[in-house]
Amino acid sequence: MTIDDQLQAETIWTFPVLFPGGPLELPKGAILTLQLEGAIPMLWAQINPTAPREVRNIFVVATGHKFVNLDNYIGTFQLEGVVWHVFEQDAPHGN
Repeated sequence: MTIDDQLQAETIWTFPVLFPGGPLELPKGAILTLQLEGAIPMLWAQINPTAPREVRNIFVVATGHKFVNLDNYIGTFQLEGVVWHVFEQDAPHGN
């Protein structure tokens, strides 16, 4: 593998999801899945470690709680008897 190949190689990284969510900075790439690792919700993303970082807006909502304008469903997990749903908001929405 050449140096150029190594710089372009992708890998899988994990990122913790904090409650109630918020901005998460990670290299540009695709979010693959959301699962618990122990008792911590984690996102797995396919990224190029040398890619520029971007801020992704992640939100965590419990079943039965109200929310508005969340764009992309990422996944669901259960923790301590509560079912949580994780979304990404692409950009701020106007009123």
